[in-house]
Amino acid sequence: MTGQTRVSRLAVVLGATAAAVLAIACSVGARPLQPTTSVAPATDVASTGPGAGASPATDGCGTENVFVDYQPLTVRTIAGFGWNFVEATVDGFADGAFNTPDGQAPPGYGKGPINQGYGPRIYTPILVSVVQALSGPSLAGSTRFLVEGGTVGCYTQTVDVSPRVTVRSTYVFVLADLKNPAGQPIPGLQEAKFAWPVNDDGTVTTVDGLMTIDELESAVSKSQ
Repeated sequence: MTGQTRVSRLAVVLGATAAAVLAIACSVGARPLQPTTSVAPATDVASTGPGAGASPATDGCGTENVFVDYQPLTVRTIAGFGWNFVEATVDGFADGAFNTPDGQAPPGYGKGPINQGYGPRIYTPILVSVVQALSGPSLAGSTRFLVEGGTVGCYTQTVDVSPRVTVRSTYVFVLADLKNPAGQPIPGLQEAKFAWPVNDDGTVTTVDGLMTIDELESAVSKSQ
């Protein structure tokens, strides 16, 4: 069965325990890339804010769809959240995992009403090669960014605003530190909130339209 939820939010802050996030990082390292060269694996993402309604019951398999209504955003508004901007090329994807200690769905998950708050969530890693950091800590080489949602077994979580990226394409990723329920960042793990394409002429397709890398970097620096 398929459940649907619509929520409104200005920015998503993800709640997950340190053990759960560590499980994702460990499970990713041991799994092969997904055989795809487009979009984030399967159906991308799902996440909701606290207090949203529950989805219909399922039999343990199916799809959980969430539609998010963001308030209008600009580059400077987004930069004001303190998020980092990193230019990187997508190398591939790794298998998704739940934010649980073993990376699997909790017992009985999907067989009853689904908690649409900060409950169990699937996260999928995008494997990237960093070109340059426009803001935040300097990054280099290969790394991974998490996006909300994906598929584990026969269960899929999706969200309409999840970043959609293509292998061998370059983007400016807007990254937020992954945080635990206490609001503390989990070292070394970042969530991709947005992925703006870098075009052949070097411009970036942002929420404000086309900008050069220099223009984007300047706008970000003036807002952080």
